[in-house]
Amino acid sequence: MRQIAFSNKKVRGIPRRLRAVARWANSFKGYFPDDLAQAARYYNFKIPVLATMVEGKQATDAIRSQCAQHLINACQHLIDARPDDASDCKIVASISLPDMFSSEVCIYTDADYHRAHTQPSHDQYGYSLCITGQGLTEQWGLKIPPGMQCVGLAFECKGFEANGNAYIGQRWYFGEVTAQPDQS
Repeated sequence: MRQIAFSNKKVRGIPRRLRAVARWANSFKGYFPDDLAQAARYYNFKIPVLATMVEGKQATDAIRSQCAQHLINACQHLIDARPDDASDCKIVASISLPDMFSSEVCIYTDADYHRAHTQPSHDQYGYSLCITGQGLTEQWGLKIPPGMQCVGLAFECKGFEANGNAYIGQRWYFGEVTAQPDQS
C-alpha cells in the first residue's frame, strides 16, 4: 500500500511490508501494459510503501536499499516482458533521494522526454549534473542485472520550495540509460 503518514509513530510490520514490495515487483513478471498511448510521454508505477518507511528519521539505508532493489527488479521484469511492438520504449527505475517516496518505475514512450530526465541539463529552473565516484549501487550493495546501466544525477531546482530555497536532491536511474559526460 502506498501511503503518506503524518505521524512519528514507529513503523510496524516492516518485514511484512518489504515482502509486499517484493510481491509487487514480482507481479511484473510477464506483464507489460497494453494501454500505452503513444501520445503520452511516459507511464509510471510508484513504489508501494509507507512514506515513513523510506523517508524521515525511522527510515534506514537497509530498508531503502531493499526497496531500491525491488524497483530495479520490477524494471527488469518489464524489460523482459516488453513486446516487439514496444521496442522503442525505454524502461527505467528512478530512485529519488532524499524523497524516496517519489521513486518509481517509468516506461518512456518519448525519446526526448527520456533524455530530458536521464541526462545532465541546465535551464531556467535549475540544473542537474552527473554524479561521479561511488554510486548508489556500491553504497547500498544493489545487484544490477546484466545489460542494465546506472546513471546518477545531482540536481538543484530553484523556486520550488515554499521558503524560497532551492530544492537539492539526487536521482538515480537504473535500466535503459546511457551515461553521458557532463557538458556543463
